[in-house]
Amino acid sequence: MTKYYIVVTYDVCVHNNLYENMNEYPIDMSINIDQQISEFAKMNGCSFTKVI
Repeated sequence: MTKYYIVVTYDVCVHNNLYENMNEYPIDMSINIDQQISEFAKMNGCSFTKVI
């Protein structure tokens, strides 16, 4: 069974302690995962990401 991972980027509101799901991106397991997560976060200008 093949596993698939997705990076979810979030928009964070520090004033109200809220966060909202912005975008989801598939991870290519043949490329450095940390680098991919960092690039997805920069594209969205977000400070919080989650891998599911």
